[in-house]
Amino acid sequence: MMKLLRAVALLYISAVTETGAMSPNGIVSIKRSIDRDITNEDLLQEEASNCNFTGTVVLGGPFSLEQGDKFFTIGSKQLVSYNLMVDYINRFKCGINLSTGNYAIELRSYDDQSDVQWTEVIAQKLAASDVDIFLGGYSSTLTKPLAEVAHENAKLLLAPGAASTPVFDGKDKVFGTFPPTNKYLAQAVEGLAKVGAKTIATVWEDAAFTRGVCAAAPDLAETNQLELTSAQEV
Repeated sequence: MMKLLRAVALLYISAVTETGAMSPNGIVSIKRSIDRDITNEDLLQEEASNCNFTGTVVLGGPFSLEQGDKFFTIGSKQLVSYNLMVDYINRFKCGINLSTGNYAIELRSYDDQSDVQWTEVIAQKLAASDVDIFLGGYSSTLTKPLAEVAHENAKLLLAPGAASTPVFDGKDKVFGTFPPTNKYLAQAVEGLAKVGAKTIATVWEDAAFTRGVCAAAPDLAETNQLELTSAQEV
């Protein structure tokens, strides 16, 4: 029996290695909110028992949820942070307090498989749904198509995992938390010049974020009177 299981495992690994990621039969989706129907007045704190929600603010976005996804390590941690935020606001702050009342937060996340095309498919689904605010996952590459769909549909997008200028340029409802890519190396290059460096060189991955960061190197080198000896994409 063990030999048979090993053989099946080897065949599976061989197939994945040869053909790449397998096409899914559907997209994994996760919904997170607060359930006020499951309650007990004796167990709830006094202030909690008076918490009534007028409605719900729905947040939604794509995340890399599978362990084999390129951006799983950071993307999954990003989703955990969103979950913590949603739970804290719903459970301990009685949701979001607006002039019309308190609103619970609902988070809908979808597995993008670290794939641009799947991200666009998810973005179109979000645009056609009752999602109020788009949330971006990790990387400028994946956030860019989400930002384009959000802009086309006048949706607000919070994109804390992106920094590439094209993600935000010309889109007044798309916001990020990182410095723009052309500023990423500014302090580092300035610091090198101050300690006596004369030359710098850049090597970057073929990705929107890394291309944008290193594209600023020539201007930064000139500003700090350094020589850019080479620039190589790998």
